[in-house]
Amino acid sequence: MRCRLIVAVALCVAVVAILAACGGPYNFGSATFADSQHGWVTGWDAAKKMTVLSGTTDGGVTWARVGSRSTQSGARVAGWATFSTETTGVWAVGMHKLLYTTTGGRPWALAGVRGLDGHLFSGNGYFSAASFASAGVGWATLVRGNAAVAANGNGGWIAKTRNGGATWRIKKGISGKGGSGGFVDVASPTELTCYALRAGSRGGVWATTDGGATWTRHVLPGATGDYEAIDFPTQLMGWAVGGDGMIAVTSDGGLTWTAQLSGVTARLHGVHFTSVDVGFAVGKKGAILSTQNGGALWAVKSSGTTATLNAVDFASSSEAWVVGEAGWAPGQPGTLLHTIDGGLTWK
Repeated sequence: MRCRLIVAVALCVAVVAILAACGGPYNFGSATFADSQHGWVTGWDAAKKMTVLSGTTDGGVTWARVGSRSTQSGARVAGWATFSTETTGVWAVGMHKLLYTTTGGRPWALAGVRGLDGHLFSGNGYFSAASFASAGVGWATLVRGNAAVAANGNGGWIAKTRNGGATWRIKKGISGKGGSGGFVDVASPTELTCYALRAGSRGGVWATTDGGATWTRHVLPGATGDYEAIDFPTQLMGWAVGGDGMIAVTSDGGLTWTAQLSGVTARLHGVHFTSVDVGFAVGKKGAILSTQNGGALWAVKSSGTTATLNAVDFASSSEAWVVGEAGWAPGQPGTLLHTIDGGLTWK
């Protein structure tokens, strides 16, 4: 599962420990937990101008830096990490690079990508997301273009790994023309099933159910190229979120999509469902939405912040963390929110 968050600790302890480990203040990009004890948080270290990764082995009580990398051209990129087990995971560190580890970090090695035509690494390109269906099998999306303008990127790829991220093989590639966009997110509910979200004028969800042998593009409602994140709790049920508070749902594996009313106009950056009924979405201006009935009704929750929220992930129907950027105050650390009551209140 992408960016699993399975932790229950006092927020004040976690924030202080993470900032101490990473040297903040900085923005948080993602958080991923392999189990209740082993987790990792990515961030941008403003003081040292580096993408950093901090890990915990005690459920978030203490954290230690397990990696730091400079990003190309000084880009302020927090990056993301995804772990399939407590020791095996991948870490995007800016343009061109995807690292992997079999030891939980320290050391990291450069992942190999087979079948790539070379354009990604000779020009602007980056790994945008990854999702593991099992300990070994996972999928990653790649964009040819600048991370800051994914919707205007010139195409991209979908890659698959069978060995926990050490090597990847391209399963789908699309050349971009006139800002037709690249792949920005991915969800893999089974080893043979992958859903990849593409931004831009040829946007939509590209789906395979045979391990990548064949792919079908599905159009989303509204501005189909302006969606930003997807989640599939099952092979058939999935949600996509994006600009202007857009939310769409499918119940047939992406063949057809229906728009849902979110009640907000803020851009939504992240979505996670704990079941086919219970789900959450987060985005700009501190937006947090929740549903208890599969999106038939979305409720706006008070987050207590106006900061942009990047990702949300629930370990159960009651507990989760949200990660995001700094608020309005100069030098303010990145935002971490925690709930233990199913999203009714956040701290």
